[in-house]
Amino acid sequence: HVPTLFRKIKSGIFPIPEYLNKSVVSLLCNMLQVDPMRRATIEDVKKHDWFQKDLPGYLFPSPVEQV
Repeated sequence: HVPTLFRKIKSGIFPIPEYLNKSVVSLLCNMLQVDPMRRATIEDVKKHDWFQKDLPGYLFPSPVEQV
């Protein structure tokens, strides 16, 4: 039911599977913050421990490549 789904999204209600790693849960909760001022930015996500774990170097271009 779409209206119920939107109500849950706007109120920040979502189930978190127990099998997820605590670091993943932390990242998801930060990304799904209802308050946009408290929500994780792209930079926050890129700096998060879980996001940086075992990722190929090309996902993190050097500052020279970003200019």
